[in-house]
Amino acid sequence: MKKLICEISNLFRQYSRHIILTLGNEFRGDDILAIEIGKYLSDMKYYKNKVINAYNVPINFLGKIVNKKPELIIIIDAIDLKLKPGKIVLIDQIAILEKKSTTHLQSINDFIELIKNEFDYMPKIYFLGIQIKSNDIFNNMSNEVLKSVNKIKILFYNIANEF
Repeated sequence: MKKLICEISNLFRQYSRHIILTLGNEFRGDDILAIEIGKYLSDMKYYKNKVINAYNVPINFLGKIVNKKPELIIIIDAIDLKLKPGKIVLIDQIAILEKKSTTHLQSINDFIELIKNEFDYMPKIYFLGIQIKSNDIFNNMSNEVLKSVNKIKILFYNIANEF
């Protein structure tokens, strides 16, 4: 976890204009994980204007994202890479497209294409994912994923205290 804190802290230092985009479906078990993180971060002073809870449709928030002119976008979402449930990964935008790992892949692909067209520069895009156990409809979040969600909340809390 210390390595992940360092990586994200360094990204925030390198790119002062950054946003956190959270994706998820509140009715599909572990898929709500990013929305829960986004709600938590939105209540913190440091992240108040840096978090966008986009649910399943990041494209609907493109105008808001463009207006913020971010140099860095961190997308938080559920992943399905057949890892141990709750495993946390940070990958760059090329790996996102290559691994086809997010539970909202088409939305992410469309979103990245639109970003390329909307900006006169290309923001760095990183993907912070948590391996799901289940995204069955109307299930609650699994204990394994809930533990990782809490770790991510603590991670971002600690980073906010650095700035």
